[in-house]
Amino acid sequence: MILAHKSGLPSAKLLRDSICKELGWDKKKLLVTTDPTKIKRLHLRYGSSSPIMARVEKGIPNSKSFIQLCTDKKYISHQLKKSVKIISPNFNSLSSSLPSKNDFPFLIRETLRGSGSEGIVIFQKYEEFLTALAEQRITYSSYWTPYYDFKEEFRVHVLGGKIGKIFRKQINEDEKVDGIFIRNNDNSHFYRIKLEKTPENVVEVTQKFGEFISSQYGKEPYFTALDLGVTSKKEVVFIEANSAPGLNQATAEIYAKYLIASCPVFAQTEEDMKVAKELQDQTTKMKIDWAFQI
Repeated sequence: MILAHKSGLPSAKLLRDSICKELGWDKKKLLVTTDPTKIKRLHLRYGSSSPIMARVEKGIPNSKSFIQLCTDKKYISHQLKKSVKIISPNFNSLSSSLPSKNDFPFLIRETLRGSGSEGIVIFQKYEEFLTALAEQRITYSSYWTPYYDFKEEFRVHVLGGKIGKIFRKQINEDEKVDGIFIRNNDNSHFYRIKLEKTPENVVEVTQKFGEFISSQYGKEPYFTALDLGVTSKKEVVFIEANSAPGLNQATAEIYAKYLIASCPVFAQTEEDMKVAKELQDQTTKMKIDWAFQI
């Protein structure tokens, strides 16, 4: 069974369909649920860190602790900067450090665990911020971070430390305006770029992320989608890691093949093991060692 967070339920079902197609399983053999009490045998987590009762989770992607790491934006940002020197925003608590006039534009983050720009407010003028604070439209329990003016932004699907697929976020034509914006699913679309055309600095940051995860979790299988921004100085900034990324048919297929090749839990019969072995052999023959090209 797949334990999914409610926000990732549609993508989890797409992934289930792709896994079943690869293995020739009936879809009823791999159910998707958001209710941890219904789990009989856990195959993977999709953005849900809910505990499940008396289950052995070794080798199950993604682990509870991995999902909690991804969802705590402040903690993972701090750890990536400290451990592998990845550039990422500073999260400053309003209760201990207010931004100054020299810091605008900046972002107020009302939650450290939101998605899709949830809980983010942009302030371009210091006076607007002071007014919002005085009127209690924002509270001292919030955090503020610098605003980065990205020239490009990428969504990188990472499977066990390797790039599965990569997309450039393009602002929709009817959303293009002069000024400040945050690229999200409402104002942007994702344009796929070829793996070999991936900017080297984006590859480098992805590799560093993989090194950090390996240092924390060893060879445990995992998947995530990184949001990375590139500034005019070509600096790559880590924005967030998504443990329940939105998938389409193409990305779901890549995820399915990676999971079958990497996770013994999907090899239940001799036929399943044969499929997994074929996928493992394809992975071994890859010419680009940082790209997962099954």
